[in-house]
Amino acid sequence: KVGVVSGNGVNDQAAMNVLNTLKQHGIFIDIISEKLDTVTGANGTKIKVNMTFITSSPYLFDSIYVVGGETDYQEKFVQNVSEFVYTAYKHYKPIGVASTGQSYIETSKNNNLAGVVFAENNPNFGKDFVTAIAQQRFWNRT
Repeated sequence: KVGVVSGNGVNDQAAMNVLNTLKQHGIFIDIISEKLDTVTGANGTKIKVNMTFITSSPYLFDSIYVVGGETDYQEKFVQNVSEFVYTAYKHYKPIGVASTGQSYIETSKNNNLAGVVFAENNPNFGKDFVTAIAQQRFWNRT
């Protein structure tokens, strides 16, 4: 099961392509945002939110897909997404990162980001993310 953390204004075509790829591979998804409603992409695509940060937990998901975006309460949104990323990372879970979600992943020479799959400049992102999800844990992550 993948928790998809998203706000408004993201690249909806890219996000929908990834969501469709996940569904085609039999992966269950929950869309998580600050409130039960819809999130709207940059091109107007609406995606139904079925969980909030209050009604879900990063511990409930095998993986997360960080889409990012904007919300009415951006500072709280950033805190919540960062908590999901931190928890998934420290538990060695796969993390997919949309181009609009890159700011939530800290890179340094001290972490190897094993199991973190970035969409930026990656035409095979959906497939690579599904492969990471199938592996389940990345024990060599630092």
